[in-house]
Amino acid sequence: MSTQAKTRVAVIGAQGRMGQLACACIEQTADLELATRIVREDDIGTCLRESSCEVALDLTRAGLGASHGRVILESGVRAVIGTSGLQPNELRDLKAQAEEGQLGCLVVPNFSLGITIQQLCSRLALGFLQPQGCGDVQVSLEEQHHLEKIDSPSSTSLRTAALLEADGAPAISIRSERLEGVLANQTVAFKWGAETLRLSHQISSREAFGPGILLALNHVQTLNGFELGLDSAFGARMSEEGAWGRFCPAP
Repeated sequence: MSTQAKTRVAVIGAQGRMGQLACACIEQTADLELATRIVREDDIGTCLRESSCEVALDLTRAGLGASHGRVILESGVRAVIGTSGLQPNELRDLKAQAEEGQLGCLVVPNFSLGITIQQLCSRLALGFLQPQGCGDVQVSLEEQHHLEKIDSPSSTSLRTAALLEADGAPAISIRSERLEGVLANQTVAFKWGAETLRLSHQISSREAFGPGILLALNHVQTLNGFELGLDSAFGARMSEEGAWGRFCPAP
């Protein structure tokens, strides 16, 4: 009887809370194998080579994602970067490196599927409002995170604003707060005329990130270049399941 080969995954930052979650998710998934747990004291390149992994997931701290991504790609391994705080020039460099090496590199500001849905719904709302004669549609963002969150505004809110501005929204203001007792909240508000529409998303446990981590690990295996966000991965899954037809039915 033949058995399906498992994809070998290395987790960088395995000692952290997100790293521990990722390791547990991988170990519980039939088509993935946890190749190695890389912690702060380890040499990443050496660990990647010795583990013969095919995908590496970086879940360290803000400021390390770009350098770790370079090492992963230099090692001939596909990269999922879940570390926040990457700057535009760092994203450009990773894109160039991934495309040159024909390796998948997926940078994910937020593994929450709910955030991806919020972003899709926000873009849908903007697309409906703009041609309806609603006048100037004002868009604003509010985000709250836990006190240990270093980057402010968060990569998630910056990504959300960038998507909406690319769709034609005027410059979006972002209000950021770091609060005790909060994990992650984001609200996108649309104001026009006498109406306000708020799309809010709250996360109460890091377990919310598990499905998105697995989606990213599977999606990066289909890439031969760079992608930012779970948009394409989520869209591909919805297309496979026929959900787009229900979400945006033909007129």
